[in-house]
Amino acid sequence: MATTASVGLRGGVRWHDTNTGALLPSESEAYRPVVPPKWNTLRGVDWVCGHTLDRVVLYVKSGAVVARGETVDTWLKLATENMLTHGCDRCAGPHNPKNTLCSQTLGVPTAMTEEGVMYDCRTGKKLTEDYQQVEYEGSSRRVHKVVYQRV
Repeated sequence: MATTASVGLRGGVRWHDTNTGALLPSESEAYRPVVPPKWNTLRGVDWVCGHTLDRVVLYVKSGAVVARGETVDTWLKLATENMLTHGCDRCAGPHNPKNTLCSQTLGVPTAMTEEGVMYDCRTGKKLTEDYQQVEYEGSSRRVHKVVYQRV
C-alpha cells in the first residue's frame, strides 16, 4: 500500500506517493488524503465558518455545484486565538497585513458573525446552499477532516 505525504504548493496542498514520489491526482473521486497537512501549509481557503472564523479548504476544487444530498470532503483549519481576537476573517493564516480583503487589515469588525453559517472566503457573502456537518475527524491539533452534506 502506498503511503502519502503532503507537498506545500502555492494555492493548495498536493499529495505524493512516498514510495514513488509521484504526485497523486487531486481531482480523483477515489482519492482521499489520509495524513492531514500542516496548518501553515494549507492554503486556498474556500469557506469561512461564521462566528468561529474557522477556515474550510475543499479537497476537490471543481467549481461544480454540489447537488442536494451530496457530500463535500474538506480540511477544517481552526482559527488561532489572535485571528479571533482581532477579527482576521480572510487570511489563510497567520494574519497577512497585505491581504486587503481581511477585516483586521481594513480595521473594521468582521461581518462573518452568524453562527452556523458558511461564508465564501473570496466574496465575504453567505453561501446560498446550506451544509450540515456529517463527519468530523480530529486528526491533528489544528487541522481536522470534516465532511459536509448539502441539505
